[in-house]
Amino acid sequence: MNYTNMNVAGVRIQTGCTDKLLFSPSGQEGDWRTWYIVFYHPFTEVPAVFLTPSGPAPNVAVVGIAQNVTLEGFDLCARNSDCSSGDAGFCWLAIGPA
Repeated sequence: MNYTNMNVAGVRIQTGCTDKLLFSPSGQEGDWRTWYIVFYHPFTEVPAVFLTPSGPAPNVAVVGIAQNVTLEGFDLCARNSDCSSGDAGFCWLAIGPA
């Protein structure tokens, strides 16, 4: 994983991308995956977290969810909604007070 950390006008912004993982078809064992994201620098308040699938396409139709968001990180959980298997990964953006 790679990370970016910056402070702009009292706002801390951190970004990163996960490695791609293999997902089984929806409804089969292996259709859920979790990455444990640790922020480069902890936030002073729980940040807002945004997710997007990482390229290059084609990715399977995986839906990502930021769960258990804390000052130190979050769980990036994802489930394949596609009827075929394949690789998928995510990029994320966290925004909070500096």
